[in-house]
Amino acid sequence: MAGLHDLGKATAIFQSQWPAGAELLREAGLSWPANSIPKRGDASWVAHGVLTEVLAPPLLKKMGVARRAARQIGAALGAHHGFIAEEEELDCGYDVLEYEKGPWPETREALVGVLRGVLQAEPPAISELPPETSLRVMALASFADWVASSPQYFPYGRSLDDPGDYFENALTLAERALNQIRWYPRTPLSSKPPPFESVFPFAPNSMQRKVIEALESVSGPALMIIEAPMGGGKTEAAMYAHLVLQSRNGHRGLYVAMPTTATGNAMFQRVEHDLLKKFGDRPHDLQLVHGASFLNPEYLRLKNVGEPGDDDAVAASEWFSAKKRAMLTEYGVGTIDQALLGVLRVRHHFIRLWGLGNRTVVLDEVHAYDAYTSRLITGLVRWLCGLGSSVIIMSATLTRRQREQLIGACEGRLPEREAAYPRITVHSQAGVESLGFEWPETRVVQLRAAPREPEKMALEAAAGVSKGGVAALIVNTVDRAQRAYRALGAGKRIAAAGSGASGLIVGKRLGDLEVYLFHARFPSNERAAREGAVLRAAGKNGVRPRKALVIATQVIEQSLDLDFDVMYTDLAPIDLLVQRAGRLHRHAGRARPEAHSEPRLHVAGINSELPESLPEGWALPYLAYPLLVSWLLLSGRDELRLPDDIEPLIEAAYAEETLGRFGEPVREVARDNYEKMELRASMYQATAARAVLDPLERLLERQVANLRSKLGLDDDEDAALPQVALTRLGEPSVKAVPAFRLDGELFLDRDGRQPLKLSGAMTADDVFAIASRFVNVSRRGVYHALVKQGAPKAWRKSSLLRSWRVLELDGSGRTSIGNTAVSLDSELGLVYATQAVAKEG
Repeated sequence: MAGLHDLGKATAIFQSQWPAGAELLREAGLSWPANSIPKRGDASWVAHGVLTEVLAPPLLKKMGVARRAARQIGAALGAHHGFIAEEEELDCGYDVLEYEKGPWPETREALVGVLRGVLQAEPPAISELPPETSLRVMALASFADWVASSPQYFPYGRSLDDPGDYFENALTLAERALNQIRWYPRTPLSSKPPPFESVFPFAPNSMQRKVIEALESVSGPALMIIEAPMGGGKTEAAMYAHLVLQSRNGHRGLYVAMPTTATGNAMFQRVEHDLLKKFGDRPHDLQLVHGASFLNPEYLRLKNVGEPGDDDAVAASEWFSAKKRAMLTEYGVGTIDQALLGVLRVRHHFIRLWGLGNRTVVLDEVHAYDAYTSRLITGLVRWLCGLGSSVIIMSATLTRRQREQLIGACEGRLPEREAAYPRITVHSQAGVESLGFEWPETRVVQLRAAPREPEKMALEAAAGVSKGGVAALIVNTVDRAQRAYRALGAGKRIAAAGSGASGLIVGKRLGDLEVYLFHARFPSNERAAREGAVLRAAGKNGVRPRKALVIATQVIEQSLDLDFDVMYTDLAPIDLLVQRAGRLHRHAGRARPEAHSEPRLHVAGINSELPESLPEGWALPYLAYPLLVSWLLLSGRDELRLPDDIEPLIEAAYAEETLGRFGEPVREVARDNYEKMELRASMYQATAARAVLDPLERLLERQVANLRSKLGLDDDEDAALPQVALTRLGEPSVKAVPAFRLDGELFLDRDGRQPLKLSGAMTADDVFAIASRFVNVSRRGVYHALVKQGAPKAWRKSSLLRSWRVLELDGSGRTSIGNTAVSLDSELGLVYATQAVAKEG
């Protein structure tokens, strides 16, 4: 069926584009009225994929294919350039066929007959196509088209005299082409799962043993939900589960979906070193799949590997590094957003889904998403189960409602009585099991109040490590992080380590105290340098300073393997506070200062009087109700017992009954905010339900929530619009490159050594230099002003830069946009300040 995808090229409108070929067709009796055929760009122009959808069904029905199945096959084949055709396009397709004169229908039927004869193919005796089959037809046609359209692999001028010989030659070329793009036979890493201890340098803990035990009774692909405390070894358990499930089911690879770019970078190295390098009997392709992968030195190292030898069993093929193809690779690590695009109607979404089919897909930190993204995740899990994949979901904890939705996506039902937390829930052909296990120790985290003002928190946190230790101060917004950092005063700047980070500042030294600021509003190369500095100061294998304070936003609360002696934090939703607490005393056996022999979490605002409404800006970026609940549940407590307290706290946080525990006058404020939260969740779920391709039968729908190619993250055609994050709702953002105007010219650096390329041909070095400095801008007025100004002309020819913008600053790094003063500070990152605007008249 995939071989029919270009049937629409056997039409007058397509063949008319090549004058010399058109003349040969006219001589053979295949003609059309002169000057009557629409030309590319005309309103009535029709792409050949649309014509394939129009032409294939009647020919298939002649062969005996059922009417409905024939229409479905036609729609699937017609989408091979990225989208299902719309009704208006189909109408135009029927119209342009009316221009054809001569034996066009007979010629097309003869071509299909040749294909059928060479392949010895019989039409399928089915009344309709299952959605999973339609998806495979769509994706296989697109993938094969990408490879076969390259004259590098399939040179022009091959003899067509004997179709059978032509086909045999094509098979030889196809095998060679697949090897060249590194599409090797997908064989399991291990034919028989090795013992856990031979993969990892330690014996399995109680959770990992329970995973191994659960896998013994699994039949076929599985959905496994692992709920265990932070730092409990869930990643190693998931990797080992992949080895078992892959060896049994022939899964062709692994994709690990992380919540953020930073967590994806960390996991990328773990998959390479902890898994793939231990099974080096054949080459493995490993891709880093997120928007800033081109900045990751470990990924760039793998892309520079040539033919893998004994020492280079892992490499990153250039062919798979293209964003639409990355999901086709064997092994990948990236953000969950890249996987979720498979269930949204963006261009070639079906390629992403097909690439994730028959793989092990790991979804980390699933509790961390809002109602909109959670609904998309449910749709993704449904498709993965339909495509024969195994899914491993990791979380510190989920509510029962969340588990029901995830298990239900694979048509399973939770047992009435589940095992107590921590637990593993497994769904396979053998049914659904809920398995509990003993956690080896109860960790008691001392709970203390902290001031609400970020300046006071910073001073208290710095004093907390005056006698030694590494502290974290986590605040909810970048503005609050910058205020906290400034409150500590000026110090000696700390330069980034590493040759690639020359001249970059990552923090400051106040006497013998090192202070680091880490958030998402730094240019990309500076953010990467700061991430490295934080990992060195508080990571598992870093060089731990005697005294340090890391001031950060939510970027450090998930998946990064960090360990702090003491922590100060803004009030946040209870599940996120639990996550943050998981970064306290994370690594057992570490020597700690006497003052921090016990883990201590200082939470802003608890054990204090709560006003009837939260102070302005206090809830950002969260809704007010989850913060009110956290205040209620934590005030009056002096400790958290982990893991014992985790599930009761999470369930209480989202239960309507908790409203009754608020006293007056806060109760009415809480009820009002609870209703606002439920209304937003309902709206988000409804928006997601319209957008997501779930149930599976929605695959061939003509329109899904008006998601057109120009809105897609992977849009390859529109040069004017910035990328729109369809996988998460919230404020839109645009990638902007700060540039300093010095002596009438723009430069990427303050010293005027690196000119900003705005015109002429862009080299790979030009693109890399610009891309290394982007920052996401979401401040509303600034965002709209940047979008309006458009991208520089030279950038529009770059697939990476064409939707990016220039943020022009003066020599001191400042500018004004509307009522917002914008500055780029080497220590603080991008700083916004509201300023008065003079009114005319």
